[in-house]
Parts: sequence; C-alpha cells; structure tokens
Amino acid sequence: MKRLKTGKRILSIVLALMMLVSLIPITAMADTGSSEKTWADTAEGEILVKDTITKITNGVVEHEIISNTPAGNDQKIDYMCRANLSDTIKIVACYGENDASKWRMVSTTKQAAAYEKDHPGETVVAAINADFFNMATGEPLGALVMEGKQYHDAGGRWYFAILKDGTPVIRNNPDLSDCQTAVGGWMPLVKDGKACTENFEGGTNDYSRSTIGIMEDGSVVTSVTHGMLTPVSCGRTYKEIAEIPNNDLYTPGYEVQFSASGIDTAGFPMAVPADATWALADDSKDMGTIDAKTGLFKAGDKTGTVNVQMIQGGKVIGTTAVEIAVPDNIYFNAEEVSLGFEDESNLSLVVRNKDRDLNIKDGDIVWTMSTEGLGTFKGNTFVANSENSLNGDVTATSKYDEKVNASIHVIVGMLPTVVWDFEDYVDPVTDEVTPAQDYYCGTEKQTNPDTGEEITVNTGILKTSNYGRGGKESVEIASLNDDAPVRFGTHSLKLNFDYTN
Repeated sequence: MKRLKTGKRILSIVLALMMLVSLIPITAMADTGSSEKTWADTAEGEILVKDTITKITNGVVEHEIISNTPAGNDQKIDYMCRANLSDTIKIVACYGENDASKWRMVSTTKQAAAYEKDHPGETVVAAINADFFNMATGEPLGALVMEGKQYHDAGGRWYFAILKDGTPVIRNNPDLSDCQTAVGGWMPLVKDGKACTENFEGGTNDYSRSTIGIMEDGSVVTSVTHGMLTPVSCGRTYKEIAEIPNNDLYTPGYEVQFSASGIDTAGFPMAVPADATWALADDSKDMGTIDAKTGLFKAGDKTGTVNVQMIQGGKVIGTTAVEIAVPDNIYFNAEEVSLGFEDESNLSLVVRNKDRDLNIKDGDIVWTMSTEGLGTFKGNTFVANSENSLNGDVTATSKYDEKVNASIHVIVGMLPTVVWDFEDYVDPVTDEVTPAQDYYCGTEKQTNPDTGEEITVNTGILKTSNYGRGGKESVEIASLNDDAPVRFGTHSLKLNFDYTN
C-alpha cells in the first residue's frame, strides 16, 4: 500500500476480475454487545477467537477475524473490509493490466499496480477477486464494466455494480447502461436480512470464498475466507457465510440483554456516551419493551424484526436488530444417546426457523417420555434418573405448533457392550490361553518370496497400515501393572504413531 504524500488523493478499492465471488446483499450486520466485534458475527457453532481491527485509511476499515469451534478443530480466518463511499473513496473494476481489450489472466497485485499507473493521484488500498472465468482464455462469465464502458454482458448472472450516480447495487438486471463499475458473481446468500437457503446446495464444501455485500447505511463490505489451508484455516460453506451477517432469532417472550460498545468513524473502540439511552424504533414499539437505561428487552407475543436504537440528545447514534420467530423445524443430531445415572444433556436438540438456529427459553418446548422414571427436565436440559437402568423415547414438541416435533431414543445407566477386552484369549472349546499381545498384535519374521528379504508380518487379529504415506505405526497391549490407562480388566490397546518423516 502506498502512503499519502501531499495534496488530495483518491483512494480506490479494486475488484479484480479473476476468480469466484459469492454475492451477499446485506441489509444489516449489527453488533449486540461484543467490545470489538462491531459489524461481524460468527457462524453457527463457532466462537470468536480474535477480531483485529485495522484502519486502512479514513473510511476504510479491515477486520481480521479468527473463529473456531469450541473443540478447537475447525479454525477459520476471514478478512473483512468495510468502505464508506465518498468523494475520496470509490470502488472500481479492473481487468488485465487495466486493459480489457483482450482476455488474459493477470494476478490481482499486478492489476492493482496497473490501475495506479494509469490513474495518477489514486492509491489502491484493497483488492479482491471477482467472478468465475474461462480458465483457458481468462474471459469472465458475467458482467464487466470499467469506467462506464461495458466489456462483457451479464450473461444472465447476478453482479455487483456502482451506478453512474454512485449508488452500490447487487442485481441481475441484464441492462448495464447505468453502471459505472460492474463485476459478475454467482448468487445471493442473504437478501433483505434473510438467508437464501435455496442457494446453499451449490456450496456445501469448505472452500476459499470471496463475497461482497451492501450494508443498510450504504457502505460496502467485502470478505475473503482462507480455504484449503487446514488446520490453519479450513474454508467456509455458503451456509456459514450467510450466517455471519444474520441477526439472532428469539422466541416470543424471550428476554434479550443488549449492550453497546462505541467506535469512532475509523472503527476503533471508544467510550459509549454516559447519557445515551435505549429505545425501540417506531416500527418496533409493538414488539415488546426495552429498559431505557439497561437495554433489557422483553419480546411480546408478535413475530418479526425488532429494531433497537441507542439515542443521545434526541439523535440516533447506534442501531441493531433481532428477530422474533417460532420453530418450524425441530430435530436431534443423533438417533440415540446413552447416559450415565444423573447425567445432564441437551440431547443434541436443534430448534430452527427457516434453517436458522432459534434461541429458545423454558416453556418453548413441551417434553414427553415414553418410559416413566427415565429422567426429568430442568428447563430444556434432560437429567437422567439416579438408580434405574431404563431406556425409552423422548419427544420434543413446539408449544406453538404440535406438528413441529422430533424424538430421540435415550438409554440410562447401561454399561457399554465390550467388543474386544484385550485380555488374554481363552479358546471356548479347548480352554487354551493365548497371551493378549500374541492374539491381538502378534508378529513374526518371514521371508519375502519375491525378494528374499526378511519382513515382519502381522499374525494377530489386528492389522495396521499407514497407507504408504511415510509414517510408522504399531499396536501393543498395555497393562494396568505398568500404570497404563485401562477402563475394564487389566489390559487395553495402545496405538503408536511416528510422524517424524
């Protein structure tokens, strides 16, 4: 990035036509209380690890967002950039070395450098890839408009554009005559704040993703997800990307505690004004009540979007939104669960509305059990009984619609079935005893009939392999007498892996 020197310069964000973009028409990405996570959220089942905010220049802010699952086995790294368009910040398209007279393939960095060379006084501060393209020729599949000149039609595809009046749009209108800048994309993932679930099927694999969207205030957000870099960053599905901007869902009567964090115009944290108060927007006053001082909102009986404002001196200085909905789908992530006595579990219950997870409260789910004494419920948490080995079906039914329900089989207090105990083997006919090490993991030296070399051959019932990837592996029987971990009996199986090479 070049630094500003003297005089007024135009700072540009270049959308380079080289690769894939999934379009996200965003109407709101609002924060409900994180200190730095000012306009980005995490996908379902993820926790925010780190959100590093960097001011690129006035009006352009970057977020480096690292998220993971609670188990720590699915890290994602996303780079999000928000630009407030103005007379000094603009978004442009670039192709090749700022020349689309013929199709070719040129890296994004070279495109950015070429644009700067042809536009003295302008500095490129960010760039992302856009559109699918013909990998043999470099021809984009969708719209390409550069500085008001059309180089490629939309091809019936969605595209992002800056109109000649400066308005950012995402649309699939074939007429590009009003576009100053336009680049093609694949499909919308969020529209008017709603997930376009019908479009998720085409992107179910974790992959590198580039997205662009428009905020309710007119600012433009780009996002690039690292992919194919497991375990550093595992990539995203379309569904995960769509979940990032969506507002939270709650059931009628739910209490939501709002909190606020201040940011300056560059996106850096600052104190919230002491005299600021909470209020419901005019279009949401019949959706519930909110405490002006504490921000505690209690939803009423209606469903729909609740717009919440922070007000200072009669002026709105912050907004956010949540949605109130009832379940239209209930299911369990397993068909059966086995629990010990007095164990507590949510039974892997999933409650959703239009494919979005729904925050539920006590009373939203009516619980029934086919077996008396199987356990009890503490809110929506199942508590297994303390003394009787029982099993039965547990059914969850929405209190709002009895047709929305699901069942899971629950087993309480039954020991697991042992397939192999790894103890010494006793032949059931002859009573002959074979040591556990020999029976399960025995080996012997043999001569390879093809090469004459001495090789080690498994003679036990367990076989091992490293698929020829260069690792070394072995199995052995471990003993309680050697302080090895053993759950039942005196022996267990030990697996050894050597990944040095």
